[in-house]
Amino acid sequence: MKLLSPHQAWLQHITGAEVFVIQSAENSENFKFGLDFVSPLITEIKRRNPEKVHFVGLSMDAVPAQALAQRVEGSHLHLIAPMTNFSQSSKALWEDLYSKVFYTQLISIDTIEEATKIIFRDSEISPEDIDIL
Repeated sequence: MKLLSPHQAWLQHITGAEVFVIQSAENSENFKFGLDFVSPLITEIKRRNPEKVHFVGLSMDAVPAQALAQRVEGSHLHLIAPMTNFSQSSKALWEDLYSKVFYTQLISIDTIEEATKIIFRDSEISPEDIDIL
């Protein structure tokens, strides 16, 4: 959130809109890819009743930002390095950071695939639910 605060202030100044930076998904009590922030934000937007609304989502936070933009008529969506596929992103991160070092002895690509399945199961969210494309 601190990273995007300057962008939020700039967008508010330039557009005159209420700009909501979506809270990081890992701030949830029960991980749901940030989708649990959608309803409270909708309630707050209705309370404020702004003329213009912009949403900013970084990486995984593109998921709730997209969901909000679909529900708030006339809103604008700003995505920064959006995560478009959690399973592929998890594998790519593993490939980039761990595949060529000692960790391959401890964590295999099969483990990463199983972990993403567990995350989807425990969050009660399907890959289709977070497909922003």
